Amino acid sequence: MKDTRPSSTRPGKSQFFTPAQTGDSSMTEAGTPTETEQADLATQPPRQDSRNISEGSTDEEHASDEEARDILTGCGPGFANDIGCWPPERPSSEMIDYWASQDFEPLQNLTGPFDSSIQFVEGRKRCCSKNLFYRGLQNGESMKRSWLCFSTSTGKLHCIACKLFGGATALGGEGFNDWKHASHSMEVHERSHVHCANIIRLSDRATSAGRVDTELVKQVSEIVSYWREVLKRSVSVISFLAERGLAFRGSDEIGGSRTNVNYLGLMELLAEYDPFLAQHIQKYANQGSGHTNYLSSTTCEELISVIGKSVLDNIVARVKEAKYFVSVDSTPDISHIDQLTVILRYIENEAPVERFMTFVSNTGHTGFQ
Repeated sequence: MKDTRPSSTRPGKSQFFTPAQTGDSSMTEAGTPTETEQADLATQPPRQDSRNISEGSTDEEHASDEEARDILTGCGPGFANDIGCWPPERPSSEMIDYWASQDFEPLQNLTGPFDSSIQFVEGRKRCCSKNLFYRGLQNGESMKRSWLCFSTSTGKLHCIACKLFGGATALGGEGFNDWKHASHSMEVHERSHVHCANIIRLSDRATSAGRVDTELVKQVSEIVSYWREVLKRSVSVISFLAERGLAFRGSDEIGGSRTNVNYLGLMELLAEYDPFLAQHIQKYANQGSGHTNYLSSTTCEELISVIGKSVLDNIVARVKEAKYFVSVDSTPDISHIDQLTVILRYIENEAPVERFMTFVSNTGHTGFQ
């Protein structure tokens, strides 16, 4: 439809399109915007810095990335080797899994320094001691308290199990520093129901959820358990033959043979009443050299050597605690070799004890030889 309005009243192009400016015509001589441009700028909304917007939108992403990096590298506040620097909030599942799979020795700080724990109570200087990390047993031995950790920054002791899973005592919270009653408090804490439950939870976490190679660890554990059961039966048979002075030798090492070595023969006898051993012999016997079966004479001799060394070490440990005398005698063996027998006699539990030590090959019958 044709517009009949006079040309003077029609809107010009300048109202729809901004005319091009030449030179500095839009600026005053002082270099400032004109009044029209100032009015236009006043009506426009303020522009936001795109850089700030992008930074603000990724704050949460950076935080999550840093948390993941802390878990992987162990560099966050909850992964520091100083337990006193851990955050006071309840530990996260990732933090528990991390420490459950780690060695606690760096956290313990067994050798100190304990300067940060020094206190002066009633005119006496008290501080943390290395003895607190060990528990005395009734037999005189000492057992390490692997759960006890010292913070060099706060000068306090913490229980890592109760710190991770929660505890009602100071050892599971802000830390313990009552050095006057430290020994008694350690004994009370380690016997408490809460502490024992937390130790079990930490152990379960370390063997299951705390390990990425759980299935592999399970397989290795099953293999170790299997061969350990075989060794128990081997040691029992060897001990039986040795205690009675019976021969180990035989004509052959063939499973099922009536003339095989006595060691293998007794293992087969036990297998008639032991399904586990029967299955083992059926699976591994008569495979020849190069296969592990713990049924060969080589294994038998190695076990005899290990058992003999263990018995000898035990005798020496007992002799060191008592007055003893050496008795020496010699007699030829079946191969006509004169062997010197060394026997120790000593007092144990108010009773005389005589123990055989070893045979020594004799090269002559004089004192020098």
